[in-house]
Amino acid sequence: MIDSCSFKHNTAEFSDGAVGVYDSSKAVITRSNFTGNTAGTGAAVGVWASAQVTIDGCSFQHNTATTTDGAVGVYDSSEAVITRSNFTGNTASTGGAVGVWASAQVNIGSSVFKRNNASTSGAGIVAQERSQVSISQSTFTGNTAPKDTSVVVTGTAQVTVDRCSFQHNTAESYEGAMGVYDSSKAVITRSNFTGNAAGTGSAVGVWASAQAYKRKRRARSLSAGVSSKETQP
Repeated sequence: MIDSCSFKHNTAEFSDGAVGVYDSSKAVITRSNFTGNTAGTGAAVGVWASAQVTIDGCSFQHNTATTTDGAVGVYDSSEAVITRSNFTGNTASTGGAVGVWASAQVNIGSSVFKRNNASTSGAGIVAQERSQVSISQSTFTGNTAPKDTSVVVTGTAQVTVDRCSFQHNTAESYEGAMGVYDSSKAVITRSNFTGNAAGTGSAVGVWASAQAYKRKRRARSLSAGVSSKETQP
């Protein structure tokens, strides 16, 4: 167990800038701060193989990945539960704060994603390949990326978003808040989209053969709010 610890300015050339969890191991990380760490992927925490990690009440600030997953990367068939945590000012090419890959499963609740940045897409959370991600009672504010600013879903990934708030996120081209691509699926319930901005689909964009279901959602963005296209940009 890691409790009430501080990880600052650690560097890894390839992955897991501060903490790496591997194989079938289990880790619990609580009330800890991760600041200014750098790595190729998973700049603060990397979870691999079939490992299981619980992260609660932690702060991830200004961590940087040179490729993907600016704060936390969850890979392979591993599992992670992230609750009551704050992700602020983290940076990566894709997945500015959190990246979920392969067949990994992640549950995120009561967390804040603020002013994270991605140089390509997904400044907040990226769900790739066959991964499954559940996001509830969390806020996404002021995140920036060329497209799909807060949440991007690709491959055959499945994502549920419930009781979340997306405010003032900005994309240069597509989807100021959320993009759903390929054969992926997203279910969005009881969530608010306010003041997001993009060239196309300022709140949610659905592309290719992807599916998105929205229930009891309020969209108050700068353009139509939801767009659907047959081909990717």
